[in-house]
Amino acid sequence: MPDTFQPGDRVELIATSDPYTRLVPGQQGTVIHVDSGGGIAIHWDCGSILGMLPGQGDEIRHITRSVPPPAMDQPDTAPQAPPTDDSQQP
Repeated sequence: MPDTFQPGDRVELIATSDPYTRLVPGQQGTVIHVDSGGGIAIHWDCGSILGMLPGQGDEIRHITRSVPPPAMDQPDTAPQAPPTDDSQQP
């Protein structure tokens, strides 16, 4: 299963096929947009903004995720508000 990215995720550049970029492996950045075609726009810590195309010569890895991905094998465990007792209204 391919890795998925979301805006806010922190990533590290592993490799790129872009011959014109000054980015080098090891540089880090923040995902700012993911398009429907799989392109990932990243604001790199060096100030550059460059899109990556994983699977087409670019490789990045997660450092941290903006929101933990949902567990596929566990039910929703969101906290529930306690029930209110409407029988004690004035």
